[in-house]
Amino acid sequence: MTVHLRQICLVARELEPVVEQLSHILGLQVCHRDSVVRQYGLENVLFPIGTDFLEVIAPIEDNTAAGRYLNRLGRNGGYMVITQVDSEETQQAIKARAIEARVRIAHEEKRDGWSFCQLHPADLEAAFLDLEFDEEVDYQGCWYPAGGRSWRQFLNEDNPIQLTEVELLATDPVALTRLWRNILGPSIDDSECTIKLANSRLNFRQTMETEYPCLNGLTLMVRNKDDILSRAIKLDCDRADNQIEICGTQFYLRSFE
Repeated sequence: MTVHLRQICLVARELEPVVEQLSHILGLQVCHRDSVVRQYGLENVLFPIGTDFLEVIAPIEDNTAAGRYLNRLGRNGGYMVITQVDSEETQQAIKARAIEARVRIAHEEKRDGWSFCQLHPADLEAAFLDLEFDEEVDYQGCWYPAGGRSWRQFLNEDNPIQLTEVELLATDPVALTRLWRNILGPSIDDSECTIKLANSRLNFRQTMETEYPCLNGLTLMVRNKDDILSRAIKLDCDRADNQIEICGTQFYLRSFE
């Protein structure tokens, strides 16, 4: 069984200001805009980060799930952890464990060669957990949500970026780690508040008094950290040493060794 972190989704009140910040500060290029999400009252963009993806969505209609989440959070922020699994059997096994743990299925869909199952964020506290299967099972190639294979032409080869960790805030991080671990499966190698996926880690951290449980941060391996920080300062997106904030999300920058 393989569970691979393939995409992170952020949510914003307005899409284009976030697109501008991600493009200018991190040097990311938009690889896809999915017209299908309009049926859910949303617009979106996807950026390739290494062989994975960063998505940003924004509501364009009233009373969307994303809009209600923004109201609860009170700001832009992280929204969804999207995984790619190695088989439909793995996908169904994880779904079955979620149901057994009384985690609701928020939405699921199946198309030719691809399917997804989204687990409800109210039951998982910090974020949606999305389980996706692509029949090509290519963790470096075809990815249906990014439009297939054309995304590779939008990679910034000169300044590569790799997504290595996701930070999730919880009222009880030990208990929430246990819940996510039980759903994702016993073969996942982990510590008390960390779950190791095939290519990344999910880290669960205690909320502070003023914080709302959410997908709070991403750790990125970068080659040009000083340049990124300089550009972030100019746009008032720097927050601490080696840390910037875009779309209400903390980006922790680490240099490739």
